[in-house]
Amino acid sequence: MALKKLILPGLAVVALVGGAAGFFFLNRTSSDKTTPLAIAKVLPDEAYMATFVSTDEKTWEKLKKFGTPAAQKAIEQNLQKMQQDMMSDAKLDFDKDIKPWMGNMMIAVMPSSKREDAEVVAVIGIKDKMSALSFANKVKSDSKAKTTETEYQGVKIFETLPEKSKTPYYTAVLNDAYLVIASNRAGIEQSIEATKGNPSFATNPETATQLAQPDAGEAVIARVYMPIPAIAKAMSADPKMDATAIESLKSLQSVTGTLSIADVGLRFKGEVKVDPKIAIDFKPSAGKAAALFPADTFALISGSNLNSYWNQVTEQSQNNEEAKRIVDLMRGSSQMIGLDLDKDIFGWMTGDFAIGLMPMNQGMMADLGFGQALVFQTSDRKTAESTLGKLDTLAKNQSLSIAQRDVNGKKVTEWQTPQGALLGHGWINDDTLFIATGEPLVSSFSSQANPALESSDGFKSVMAALPKQNTGYFYMDVEKMTALMTKFTQGTQAAQLDPEARAFLESVRSIGSTTSQIDRTTSQVEAVLALKPAK
Repeated sequence: MALKKLILPGLAVVALVGGAAGFFFLNRTSSDKTTPLAIAKVLPDEAYMATFVSTDEKTWEKLKKFGTPAAQKAIEQNLQKMQQDMMSDAKLDFDKDIKPWMGNMMIAVMPSSKREDAEVVAVIGIKDKMSALSFANKVKSDSKAKTTETEYQGVKIFETLPEKSKTPYYTAVLNDAYLVIASNRAGIEQSIEATKGNPSFATNPETATQLAQPDAGEAVIARVYMPIPAIAKAMSADPKMDATAIESLKSLQSVTGTLSIADVGLRFKGEVKVDPKIAIDFKPSAGKAAALFPADTFALISGSNLNSYWNQVTEQSQNNEEAKRIVDLMRGSSQMIGLDLDKDIFGWMTGDFAIGLMPMNQGMMADLGFGQALVFQTSDRKTAESTLGKLDTLAKNQSLSIAQRDVNGKKVTEWQTPQGALLGHGWINDDTLFIATGEPLVSSFSSQANPALESSDGFKSVMAALPKQNTGYFYMDVEKMTALMTKFTQGTQAAQLDPEARAFLESVRSIGSTTSQIDRTTSQVEAVLALKPAK
């Protein structure tokens, strides 16, 4: 059931529960009762996903310092539309009637007996009880909905059937501080049980620790909590679900995410806990390979020691039929071109690596508009050179010319066509290999004469806000990427972006993300969306 149908129609229940006396007891609810942990104590433990949304006006106000005028206008229009939808046909004003009393909220998805409909329970903190009472009385006087009152464990539950609707919703006020709204009665009853000592979403072992984490000074606007065992259990109840997918899901324990407003834009932090049986030890990256890319690089992925990851994956695949099938397929594909995947490919990839895209306006890649380069550090140069030799032979068998040339004293091998060099490879130093497309990039990586990516403003703006200790990162200069897309899709249907999507893209400078490992079973992803300052 849509959120707009859950929250606002018929909220006269607030006035009906306990009368005015209950609200005069204490006008404002303590802020301690509107934290994710506090609200989660009202949610049933059966929930398999919950999203916390902050309604703190000062936090959301920080977004106004970012974005182009077009983007800010689009956001404002969407907010107004959402508010109008929520109001439905009621004669209400969001700013006057809702905002004064509506505190932080948490929306949970519950297992459903109907596969086509997810059941939803929403808990909304009542931050100002007198404002809530005033609002409820206004709704009550105008409401044409049919409301039936019942009771469960001493708590009044209201079943409300809106006019011209066949689907009722259920509401109750719990602990004199929370308005609970659900798409079925069971959700309300389970919430009541949670407030009376039964297990709640806050006691779920997969999410309890994350719920208790403080904001640490961050301007948090939303959090997502997903206890994976509960999701797997809900999926198992559906006979149409793929059994292999369910088994794969069971290898995870929890997924959580936080969205906040940072100095440079938006920050996302996600955490994934996995079963110790499938945990992989991620190796920290020194970033040495990424440091060799030029300043005009507009997209890059980096990491370290692919050989270690591959060995751990292949070892664990022995206990998983689907994973083993994929590994065997990859090995078979490599053998078809005369390469041993374990030895010739991953065997020598023992150091830092990076893969990047750069603009190209010369050579064979000019029509495409960009070229690609890969940089690998290795402790086994002999095996790497043997693999490159095998690849050169394969290219020669495909009618490509294999030629060598000298660039600033470095020997470079190129795959050439009548139109120019398609690809080249060489050694930047004794343990660092590069493979690049097009003659200009081959020359650039051989000479290392250009300013480095790490010196560019776009790169520094996002990476400075991310953890220095990481297992690798992703970076994209959205401005350059958008300009390239516009140039090469001009006049095509792909260029006809939705105005709101275009406004959003034009407000973003760059994106950066890193991964790190807290412990062997817990990985963390942090991402920053650097936005342009508002004008």
